[in-house]
Amino acid sequence: MPGGVLAIRGGTAESGWALRAFGNLGVTRQIAPVTGDAVYDLASVTKILSTTALVMAASDRGLTGGLDAPLASFGWTGPSDTVSLTIRNLLSHRSGLPAWRPLYLLGGTTREERSGLAREAILRERPLFPQGSGTLYSDLGFMLLGFLAEELLGGPLDELFRREVAGPLGLGGSGFGPLAAGGFARGETDSGAAGDGPPGKGGGLPVAPTEDGFRCGGPTGWPGVPILGPVPPGRVHDDNAAWLGGAAGHAGLFARAADVMRVVDSWLESFRGSGGTVSRRTVTEFLSLQGPENEEGRRGLGFDATAAPSGRGVLFGHKGYTGTAVWFDPAGCGALVLLCNRVHPTARRGGMDAVRAALLELAFGA
Repeated sequence: MPGGVLAIRGGTAESGWALRAFGNLGVTRQIAPVTGDAVYDLASVTKILSTTALVMAASDRGLTGGLDAPLASFGWTGPSDTVSLTIRNLLSHRSGLPAWRPLYLLGGTTREERSGLAREAILRERPLFPQGSGTLYSDLGFMLLGFLAEELLGGPLDELFRREVAGPLGLGGSGFGPLAAGGFARGETDSGAAGDGPPGKGGGLPVAPTEDGFRCGGPTGWPGVPILGPVPPGRVHDDNAAWLGGAAGHAGLFARAADVMRVVDSWLESFRGSGGTVSRRTVTEFLSLQGPENEEGRRGLGFDATAAPSGRGVLFGHKGYTGTAVWFDPAGCGALVLLCNRVHPTARRGGMDAVRAALLELAFGA
């Protein structure tokens, strides 16, 4: 990776964060040192910072009818084995839905039309196993959760994120792309808090680049997919998310480290019952492992989970395809945030899992 921002929080309720920026924004373009306020494409970390946070908010207000409510209970129609999928199994990747499909091939012109096409196509998918009987990580499931959040909370995802997450927490360097030139403006947030402002106002925070040669859609090497030249900074790297206008349930969010840190702090506050934006009951349920105890790959609700390197407790968080990672210990209050762009200048780069594992050991190994 060309560079990034690393932040680590100490392991007590009173601890603060230590933040360090390193390297350059890019190596073939934007060859400038990374600063602590650099904005990165979060990739699948979107799943917890936006989609899971929004479903938590809806659940906290009783809008879901319970996390075991099936999609059919919201008036959704389709084959019985898809509309019977529950919010809980979608959140924990236990729905049986496939991991990915090239939905960008469905066409459409407006985001509304494309969202409808995507939802219909996903609901036509046949789960690969009965829901609740196993775990299969699925972007498709989180796309459905994004559509559901829009219905339950009343608005498109980008507006919901500003209203339900960024506004209450005073975040000024986070939002869905595509970002206009200049990214997030320095000034005031949408909530009126001092700091930085909404995207697209110019003269703002630096946005790190991703791939120099991007696909029309699909993983690198997908048959028949041409290379169209560099992803503009502020355009989401994920092609299904880009096709949906930049905001989707599985990817699309951009953020600076300080804002990610603030969201993690709010979850820790809720877990301790000392603040936060949702109740302690709700965040505790979402931070509970799902599935049988002897099953590999158990997750929380929306959150990935891994054993702490120290052997004490479970960490919750998520990783992103662009190299990003967020992990925190609800019981011990320690946390780690890594923002980077390992897909620049190309996604054909390995070794990121080893880097993230080493950082986990650094933050949580003692």
